[in-house]
Amino acid sequence: MRQTFETARLILKPIDQNDQQFIYQQFSNEIINQYLFDAEPLVHESEALDIIQFYTETKPKYQERFIMQLKDALTPIGTLGYHALNQHAMTIDIGYDLNPNYWGHGYMREALSFLIDHMRHTFKGYHIHACIYKDNIKSIAAVKHFGFTFEKDYDEIFRGKPYKHHIYRLDASKKVML
Repeated sequence: MRQTFETARLILKPIDQNDQQFIYQQFSNEIINQYLFDAEPLVHESEALDIIQFYTETKPKYQERFIMQLKDALTPIGTLGYHALNQHAMTIDIGYDLNPNYWGHGYMREALSFLIDHMRHTFKGYHIHACIYKDNIKSIAAVKHFGFTFEKDYDEIFRGKPYKHHIYRLDASKKVML
């Protein structure tokens, strides 16, 4: 059963079909998408269903995406989750996004603290990877806060030009810092 979780200020609920409009708003936003390298911004609301389906219908369940909502108003403000489990390398990737209206208020740090702790219990012995575009200074600072360390560069061709990313790594057995 997919669970909903709470932090001090947030509700983290599993993504579902009812989130189509919010997912479209998030992933059609150029500011949110400026550092993403795996897909073009959404153009049609129906494209949000592909994202939702990836996290709700794939089995075995090695990926999860949560909608971050403000506790006091149930306003969705972003998403975060994990995917790309590699049993051979003992790694799993995290990803996250936040509406720019909520940047700088500590919401992502609060949500990441929960997610990393959750993954630490769920994926014992695994390393958590964060693949971050080299110029995404805020995201790099966020993972470094939790003890992620630079592992390697990763180059991707996207939109016809190279994008350099950094892979940051965290041993999932380490305790989460606040």
